[in-house]
Amino acid sequence: TGQGMCAYQGVTLSLANYATLDRLGKVSAIQQSSVFLRISIPRLLSELARMRFLSRLYARFPGAGSALRPVVDALLRRSHILLGHNQFVRLDTLQLVGGFPVAGATEDSTLGYALGLHDVLIQPMPMVELCELPETSEKVIQQNARWYKGVLDDTVHLWRAWQKEPSPLNLAQLVRHAGSKAVEWPIAALLYPVAGLLCGQLWRFYPEERTLFMFSIGLPTLSLFLSIWVGGVSPHAALQDLIPCFPHAVDLRRKGFTERFLSTFRCHRYWLLATRGAWRVLGSLLRTGHYEPRKTDRLIRPAMTPATSAAWQHRLSSPGVESRPRPLLPDPRPRVHLLPPSAIPPPQRGSGSAAAVPLAGQTVQKS
Repeated sequence: TGQGMCAYQGVTLSLANYATLDRLGKVSAIQQSSVFLRISIPRLLSELARMRFLSRLYARFPGAGSALRPVVDALLRRSHILLGHNQFVRLDTLQLVGGFPVAGATEDSTLGYALGLHDVLIQPMPMVELCELPETSEKVIQQNARWYKGVLDDTVHLWRAWQKEPSPLNLAQLVRHAGSKAVEWPIAALLYPVAGLLCGQLWRFYPEERTLFMFSIGLPTLSLFLSIWVGGVSPHAALQDLIPCFPHAVDLRRKGFTERFLSTFRCHRYWLLATRGAWRVLGSLLRTGHYEPRKTDRLIRPAMTPATSAAWQHRLSSPGVESRPRPLLPDPRPRVHLLPPSAIPPPQRGSGSAAAVPLAGQTVQKS
């Protein structure tokens, strides 16, 4: 009850099986988890901040807001790609966008674009979920191949949305997605090193230009330092700060010089595997015109209860916290009878406010 958003995205980290991975597997787990911390959450927060600022601007200056709306939609608006894990969407909002899109390989990312096209903002939620990273390099490649096939399917989805409604927002979404994902994903591992190498050779062509010489030497060096810092140092420190919020204990400490060296200077290993997955899809499409994405199979492990972290043990032992076990299954006797989906009113577009939903003769404020 109360004020709420129509869609939420929690924090998802690929650290559930961190202890069972080898050294290089742990590097990939840190890198896959860092994507959400470095990219997804900042984009969600910035999108909400931009839209709130623009809403106040439009309310204060209606004429200027109407004139600037196409420019803002083309340059500042950006839909978020949902992850499937730890995401929550209201039922009436899901019905508004036509349900889960099942035509593509990754329905969660397509759902994020569909929500953006309906002006539904996604609120980041401070709840951590730990999922598993595939155990072998081949499975990581297979997982990224399925994700890249979903990127290609989302390109078709955005193209059809722009053809149906040729708005500046739909065009910007299509161009940004095609450039930063469909094109960049397969060539980024080759493009950036080649660009750095060419930049470092500029001084050979213009030896008399001192400024150009400093630029050609300093820029690749700075880029290499930042790539190691952003890829191998800061993600590990950020994940360690989140350990008290984990649902169960995970030991992220680096043991020994070899593990420290690999986690710092082999931080790009995961992205090389992701590039191989993208080229696997493109190769299959060029040879046969088709690629069938498969879900990543997991190792079968005996059922076990994860160890509770120290922070959660402290919370459970604090006064006022109920310690008796809660039932795992819901009460089989429903307390209310929901009306059919057709009777639920759709939410207001872009408002994010709560909607009153009628339930069996009474009205409940549903967030």
